[in-house]
Amino acid sequence: MPEKCKKLSARLKRQLESKRTIIDPTNEKGQENMTQSVLEQMGVQIDETAHRASRAASAVADALEDGGGAARRVTKKGSDAAAELIDDTRRRVQRHPFETVAATFAAGIGAGALIVLMMRRKQRSNCADVQECEDVREKVR
Repeated sequence: MPEKCKKLSARLKRQLESKRTIIDPTNEKGQENMTQSVLEQMGVQIDETAHRASRAASAVADALEDGGGAARRVTKKGSDAAAELIDDTRRRVQRHPFETVAATFAAGIGAGALIVLMMRRKQRSNCADVQECEDVREKVR
């Protein structure tokens, strides 16, 4: 079977070589040869274009894979940093329990005061006339 393939490929090569002769545009055989030559060139260009497209697709796939790896690394670092922060907080609470309770209480008082100030400001800005604003001020006090 390999002998048949060798003979066949040799025969095809000879036919292609004979088609690449000097072309006389007035000759009908030359016109056929020119058509065959154009088709061969078009086939070569299609092969090159397919090869370039394949290389571009593999480059895009590599870039996406690299981006995914970078995202995984950043996520891992963020997760490690959060776990370390939680561990540090636990140790600090165990070492200084009273200071932690006092700081938490102070933060709660501060947040409550801020909310009350914001509510008063909103109520004052909503009143339409002077009498209404005075009524709101009396209610708030």
